[in-house]
Amino acid sequence: MIGFARDADQYDEGWDHFCHALRINIDMALIVHDNQILGLTTGQTTATSLQGFKTKSTPHGSVVPPLNPIAHAIVSNGTFVARGFAGDPKHLQGLIVEAVKHKGFGFIDVFQPCVTTT
Repeated sequence: MIGFARDADQYDEGWDHFCHALRINIDMALIVHDNQILGLTTGQTTATSLQGFKTKSTPHGSVVPPLNPIAHAIVSNGTFVARGFAGDPKHLQGLIVEAVKHKGFGFIDVFQPCVTTT
């Protein structure tokens, strides 16, 4: 099974599901597209937005420190934890292949900056 999610979907609303799937080591690959912003709306911050990051809805900057899903997955005994970069598709392709082949919960956080907000 392969799942795709965005950072707000997975690390905000879906955080409980992420933690549970990681904890019980569900046999699936989860690829999260992390651009640290809800770019298609008014540009709200997400759980991974950097502290101080300014948007239309947070003109004074995000006041909370960012969630680190990579660190959480590692300390939760994740059996396959990786970060890829959308700007390096060849490397990302290799990570996806390995996550899919992995027996257990394969997690890839894909950093992909939003070009409309940077």
